[in-house]
Amino acid sequence: MFYFLKTKGFCTCLEELRASLSAVYDVTIGYKYRCPSFLDNVFGLDPSEVHIHVRRFPLDLFPVSEDEIASWLMDRFQCKDQLLSRGQFPNQVSERDLSDMNIVWNCMMVIMLTSTCFFYIFTSVWFKLYVTLACAYLGTATFFHVRPQPIPGFLKNFFTCHLSKT
Repeated sequence: MFYFLKTKGFCTCLEELRASLSAVYDVTIGYKYRCPSFLDNVFGLDPSEVHIHVRRFPLDLFPVSEDEIASWLMDRFQCKDQLLSRGQFPNQVSERDLSDMNIVWNCMMVIMLTSTCFFYIFTSVWFKLYVTLACAYLGTATFFHVRPQPIPGFLKNFFTCHLSKT
């Protein structure tokens, strides 16, 4: 099969994100009979079987030049076509069934957690205050594009600043 890939976007992303990435994941999704259409999704028709193949490529294995990256990407798409034409992915594992006891336990935990939250929402003044303040904070932070610093980073900066002053 002949590919008309625009590899420039992938190369640019790889170049810009190289310092913050450790690997690139290649995901191939195959459907047993046919790929579901948009109308299948609209009407909620699920595919009979879905197979997902994931491969991890460490970033230090990637070439640096744009032409070599483009060639690697073309090779990946050829491998994807070969995988899909075989109809079965390598090292395929079937989904394990959950025991009936695990299903009952999970359902009971969800029901208990939901019931507890609803109970506190309708009875506790402190819980209502907490939810109100959390919503107000999140709404304000979203509106003003505030990105709070994670707590470990905040503490590190706080102690570094105070230790350098003394």
